[in-house]
Amino acid sequence: ILCCDQTLWLDVEEQEIYDGVQNRHMMTTPQKLLLKNEHADQNPHHLEMLKESLNIKTEVQQLQVSSNIRHTFLPLLNGQEVTISAVSSPGLFYVQLLEHQQQLYDLHDYIDSKMNSHLCTITQSVLVGDYVIAKFPVDERWYRGVVMSSDGEMNQIFFLDYGDTEWICKDHCYKLPTSMLEVPIQAIECKLNSGCKNTMSWSMNVADHLWNIGQENVLVAKVAGISVGQHSMHNKCYIVDLVIKDSGGEVSDVLVEIDTICVKKANSWMQQYVDKLNLHSSVEEQLGEVQLIQSYVLHHASPAVSGDVIQCLLKFASVAPENVAIMLLRTVAGLLTFQSSIQLQ
Repeated sequence: ILCCDQTLWLDVEEQEIYDGVQNRHMMTTPQKLLLKNEHADQNPHHLEMLKESLNIKTEVQQLQVSSNIRHTFLPLLNGQEVTISAVSSPGLFYVQLLEHQQQLYDLHDYIDSKMNSHLCTITQSVLVGDYVIAKFPVDERWYRGVVMSSDGEMNQIFFLDYGDTEWICKDHCYKLPTSMLEVPIQAIECKLNSGCKNTMSWSMNVADHLWNIGQENVLVAKVAGISVGQHSMHNKCYIVDLVIKDSGGEVSDVLVEIDTICVKKANSWMQQYVDKLNLHSSVEEQLGEVQLIQSYVLHHASPAVSGDVIQCLLKFASVAPENVAIMLLRTVAGLLTFQSSIQLQ
């Protein structure tokens, strides 16, 4: 009896039901049950009050804007040719349908022409949650996005057609005109099917490997399932198997092969750095060696760093000078924390 956007309130009344024979029963409603057990009070005007409160809330009207936003979907039954547009990890990346590429390019040209010639009437006052046109700092072109957060003179923008997230100057963010909503949002949130490999063993560079594979090959995405997405504007993430079209090989298998080599190299180099640690060296020399280890961990280390390496670091920390030991323990803590974050993905 009261509807707001996609939410419907129903005032259920007591109904007669039959048990399939001759007996008739009265169905007890949750309202009557709560009242009977004194868990609620009578409030006969609750629906009128609810409707009145909704009518004065401006947020209800603002929700209508999002109803104009359409999204691109992956077919559930057949594989679809895609290109990778952004990668965070095998557990979070974005693809675009290859068949929509020209449509997207035409949209970019249209947006650029409007923004550069000032032919469209737009406003620069935007809030968190607003859909916007924002200038990407790398190529200085205009793209569709949504404001995720705001800090001082900067807005954090999630670019709807690609999946990138960047901090953009507020002077380069404008409300999204309705004329630019006709093309559906192109970025499709995905994660690799977890059956392919235990993510605990991925290296820190696996996102780069996945990106390179996507840029060098035409991929086919096959949906294996659907989970909750990380962005509320869509709230859907496709669990996919990615196949290289020309070879028919699974992307996960290629990733495993590349990543295994990288993990072995990372462990080998880490072991070399650890072997250089010497208690007979000066404290300054020890600190220098630990800094090299920290730098390598930051840029190259793998979450699959061998237990032997970690044990060596802990053993040396147990007998090293205090400031050296603290740095080593922080290094080990950083490795373990990164392992936990990868596992959560």
